[in-house]
Amino acid sequence: KIYSSTENKAIATGQPIAKLLNLDIIPLENFVEVKRGKEFLTPEQFLEQKKREVENLNSVENGVESGADALQRFEMGINSLEDKFE
Repeated sequence: KIYSSTENKAIATGQPIAKLLNLDIIPLENFVEVKRGKEFLTPEQFLEQKKREVENLNSVENGVESGADALQRFEMGINSLEDKFE
């Protein structure tokens, strides 16, 4: 099995190797990217916001998930898979 984000682009990225190895792709919500806000940002605003988020993992702007929260969510996903296979 290949575990992936639920995002279409992540699933599409895994499809060639899944097909080659005859494996199923299992999409999991815990592996999505940092949850984004709904506000439209210009490319310059987006880059500035991302820079602030990388410099401070607890930064929360425009309704986005903090980097620290995303890492915690991702870790929970990894832990749930470890528990499944122990």
